[in-house]
Amino acid sequence: MKKKEEYVYHVDENNNVIGKVSRKEMRQKNLMHRSALILVFNSKGEILVHRRTLTKDIFPGYYAMFIGGTLSYGESYKQGALRETKEEIGAKDVNPKFLFEYKFDNPKVTRVIYRVYELVYDKPLRFQKEEVQSGKFMQLASLKKFMRKNNFCPDDVQVFNKYLKEFHGKEKK
Repeated sequence: MKKKEEYVYHVDENNNVIGKVSRKEMRQKNLMHRSALILVFNSKGEILVHRRTLTKDIFPGYYAMFIGGTLSYGESYKQGALRETKEEIGAKDVNPKFLFEYKFDNPKVTRVIYRVYELVYDKPLRFQKEEVQSGKFMQLASLKKFMRKNNFCPDDVQVFNKYLKEFHGKEKK
């Protein structure tokens, strides 16, 4: 059975929609597109870190501290965040909190405008085998050491650094 063609948003530098393109065309031409990222914590304040599968089209086998992915055409950022959370960790009936928008523009790898969310989740994790090889919650100090010794997705690192600078430790409202 042939896989159904997936369409995504093609956007400009200011996140204005240019049009609808296939996911394949977006990757081939490295077009700017939209994605949702979710930083998952447990109630102890530990951060979910996972290893991407070796079949991922970018950064295969790298570690990441965000779950998420490219929005389907017609999907809002919030809808994408909810879909990705359900797909990648099995979380249902959640309400990720929007934090900020971030543009990652690496013409050699990927060009994307993220909307970044955070979520506290304590239920059992059910990783999507096509996306996530393994994962676990880590304390921030342990994560920082782990990041120095392992390959992490460069976009995740940039977004995480922004999160740490602007949001971590600040009182949640």
